[in-house]
Amino acid sequence: DVEAWAAYLSSTGDLAVAKEKRTFVEKIRCSEEDLASALGISSVHCTSAVAHSRQCEAFLGSLLQAAGRAGPLSSAKPIKVVVEACDDLAISETDGSVVLPVSAGAEEALSFLRANLTDALLTTMKYDKELKELDRLKCLVRSRLKIRIYSKDKSVTLHEFRQCSNRLVRMSKSLLPYTEGLNVRVSDANRMSDTSVDIAWNFAA
Repeated sequence: DVEAWAAYLSSTGDLAVAKEKRTFVEKIRCSEEDLASALGISSVHCTSAVAHSRQCEAFLGSLLQAAGRAGPLSSAKPIKVVVEACDDLAISETDGSVVLPVSAGAEEALSFLRANLTDALLTTMKYDKELKELDRLKCLVRSRLKIRIYSKDKSVTLHEFRQCSNRLVRMSKSLLPYTEGLNVRVSDANRMSDTSVDIAWNFAA
């Protein structure tokens, strides 16, 4: 059957293209590791939007050469670099990641990284501290109320989550008969669904 044979050849070609793309991205990931090591930082990550491009390959290559000439950054171990399709060099206000446009020049990117190292480190350390506190609160509430999953909505701050968690722990004896096995999320309002319960962080007792 000619059509079946043509379809088979087409699918074989698709598989070959997919394999080629996968191999290319694997090389990008190896380059990320090499660059992180050369810079003396925690990690380099290229987003999926750029990781398949030759531009990304060239950018990592030029950065690696520049880093090799300049040497590792001082006291930069916790730093994370993200390469993405954007216009501006920036420090993430959320987690301290250094955001580099894939279109940037290598020397420009390294100069920005060195100039903003302190700000990035301070934001990263603050974020890591908040993550540890978040995990501590989650474990505490899960163990006291026998909750299956305890999480925080992105609209809720860590301070609000802490307040709510402490109240739940104080009320754990009376709440336990109703909370065991539930999925509970701290949110901005009380809601219920088939799979989880949202409670307002400032819920009324």
